[in-house]
Amino acid sequence: MRKITGSDDYVGGTVLEKRGEIVRWHEDVFAITDSLGICSFATTTCYIIDVPMLKDIVAAAVGWTFTEKELLDAGRRTLVLERCFNFREDPGRRDALPWRLMNEPISEGPYQGQMNSAAELEEMLERYYELQGLEPRTGRPTRNLLLSLGLLEDVVGIEASLCEEVEVKLFFAMAAYAPPGQDSASFKLPIRSRTTIGDILGQLLIPEEVSSVILLNGRGSSADQRVKAGDALAIMPPVGGG
Repeated sequence: MRKITGSDDYVGGTVLEKRGEIVRWHEDVFAITDSLGICSFATTTCYIIDVPMLKDIVAAAVGWTFTEKELLDAGRRTLVLERCFNFREDPGRRDALPWRLMNEPISEGPYQGQMNSAAELEEMLERYYELQGLEPRTGRPTRNLLLSLGLLEDVVGIEASLCEEVEVKLFFAMAAYAPPGQDSASFKLPIRSRTTIGDILGQLLIPEEVSSVILLNGRGSSADQRVKAGDALAIMPPVGGG
């Protein structure tokens, strides 16, 4: 851990600082390990095989020479390609921990009573996205990141889908359903082909039983209406009075 973070002070499971750096290193090395067909326990659990050794293994096996950074970048390309695919298939899906880890305290052991909070996860994701060069609000791979890794030509069709967005405005009480980390109730959401207003309501975790007035480009609409890139969606509670 000292090599990754500069100190052993960040090893503890309850320390939020440097968590992004630790996750990024383990993800990159895990991707390299999988690509080489090596057991990950040796590289990311027991740390018997480190990155310089992986570099030497590649050179001995196939004669290819890499610097440590080049090898880590190779692992990172795998992860970014996976993220591109996931965003193409479900652009509204958020990075999240399993429900149990966010809602059920640990029942026994040295961490008894502890669990992850939404605020802690948001803090760690923000740093992780920054380190990875991802879009800070959604975690999407940016065009600059794809260019830097030499992936832009490999994601033709996927890269275009990463840029398709609709503008969403939540009014009054509906503003409570803005995605975590949003500074306002007006924001953009990524979409894919055949996305409906109902899909967006689901992404925002707005319960079906919550009544709302929906305007698509200024016109009343329903949940089964499809949206397209550039559309403006306004969602507000019913207005009453007399």
